[in-house]
Amino acid sequence: MRWMVLIAALGLLGAVPSAASAQKGELARYQRAAIRGLGRLEEPAAFEQAFKGKTQEEARASGAQLAARGMVRLSAEDLKYRAELLLDFTGRADTKTCGKWSRGGVSGEEVIAMIAQLDSVALDDWVDLSLRATVAEVRQTPAAFAGTQADIAKLFERLPTTMTEKESERFHTVMAKFDKASPKDACWFGRQLYVSALALKPEERDHALRTLAWLETQSS
Repeated sequence: MRWMVLIAALGLLGAVPSAASAQKGELARYQRAAIRGLGRLEEPAAFEQAFKGKTQEEARASGAQLAARGMVRLSAEDLKYRAELLLDFTGRADTKTCGKWSRGGVSGEEVIAMIAQLDSVALDDWVDLSLRATVAEVRQTPAAFAGTQADIAKLFERLPTTMTEKESERFHTVMAKFDKASPKDACWFGRQLYVSALALKPEERDHALRTLAWLETQSS
């Protein structure tokens, strides 16, 4: 039962039986990666304590929240690698799902199905990043990045500097009418945020990726 609750904390239990058959294999693959990740935890006690006494449903909701909030506590190196992995699996997703991801409208099962498209090494790495974020949030260390409007302004000022003139024009056009953007444009915009952030100089890149992670936590 202990392992069942911990796996549920990663948002896995209950997903496979209700998914379409095409997704079942992807979700099961992610579940196996999660089990491997739990076995690699350096501080399993901190992770286990956070979910002690919780039902599987409670652990699933709490785990998703902790992982999302803990992203802003990850190292600059972890955030860079996370962005690279995110671009990998969103690049493999179909346009409709990718567009929903960009708008923040994908279900947990859809997210897991996208992530499960990663190769085995990258999938294990993604799980490890999620676990590190969760443990960091449970332990409340390192300190969380607290973004401000000034950080957002700096982010959107810097991102276009890495784009071509055509990309910059499309970026601002889509952003201005994002609520009416097509799935293709929404997908492109969401991915371009990370493409451009990764192309910045190291110090600016670290700030951009941390600000993007903080923005994600605001909508989670």
